[in-house]
Amino acid sequence: MSKDDDFDRADVIVSERWRFTSAPTTVAGLHASILLGLPAMVPALALGVWRPVFVLWLAYLGFVIYLKSKWKITPFEWVRMMFTRFVKGNKWLVR
Repeated sequence: MSKDDDFDRADVIVSERWRFTSAPTTVAGLHASILLGLPAMVPALALGVWRPVFVLWLAYLGFVIYLKSKWKITPFEWVRMMFTRFVKGNKWLVR
């Protein structure tokens, strides 16, 4: 593209996945799914089993931090990778 060409936004193709991932889905830089432990704690407190639920929540938080620090991916992307690897026979789509 030379300097004389005008940039036309209509010519740019934006994928739906990019639009979804650009939404603010983070809590302190981590995937927002770490908040799922909060609603789980309500029945756990009522049933008196809050310690195992809290430990699982902390383990999941550690898993999200590990994914973020090592591969910079979300748990959703990790699940998609594992599904492709083990269910689809490691056959990735080619663009």
